Amino acid sequence: MNTSIKTLVNRLSNIGLDIIWPFQIKQYNQLESVTPLPTFKTDQELGLLLGFSKKFWDQNIQLIDPGKENPFDDLVTEKVKSILKSSKLKPRVIHYFDKCPDYISFQKLADITGLAHLGPSHLLVHEKYGMWFSLRMILLFEDLYTPQESPHFDPCLSCERPCLIEFNNALEEGSWKSWVNVRKSCPVGKRWMYSDNQINYHYTKDKKYLSSNN
Repeated sequence: MNTSIKTLVNRLSNIGLDIIWPFQIKQYNQLESVTPLPTFKTDQELGLLLGFSKKFWDQNIQLIDPGKENPFDDLVTEKVKSILKSSKLKPRVIHYFDKCPDYISFQKLADITGLAHLGPSHLLVHEKYGMWFSLRMILLFEDLYTPQESPHFDPCLSCERPCLIEFNNALEEGSWKSWVNVRKSCPVGKRWMYSDNQINYHYTKDKKYLSSNN
């Protein structure tokens, strides 16, 4: 990555984005049955997959405006947009909720590029954060990028897979709390589990959980 992109990565990290994962667009576009990522000239260009653990919430909870329709998503978007506005770089931005023309599978992108492993419960498992992280957007650049060769992280090979028990329970019960239990059952990254407020907000969207005093 060139100096400008490295500077951008540092600035994004400073606002609480502790997942900034480089990949080559071709890695995703070679998959079958996916909506391809757009390119500038070639599919060997650089992409950055952005996300965060509980760090973004802890660092920015005081800045969230509960008066907005989607306060948490809006804050993430606004902070990244502000950084990009002051940068010479003009990457294409794709949010997890964007269609281009259909939704991009952030799960498949994370899995194929080695950021995280797509586990048997159909949730991503990160080597450090376990299931306690969120992927929010993709930045696409004109710069060419060659991905690093690295072994694929698969914690499920040596795991008793307690997530499958909770996954089947969730399929039967259907409550959001049963789906939280799927995440809680994973032995990887337990110390990165979200706070009760963050869990409750993400699963219910009830704005009362946005208060740091709850």
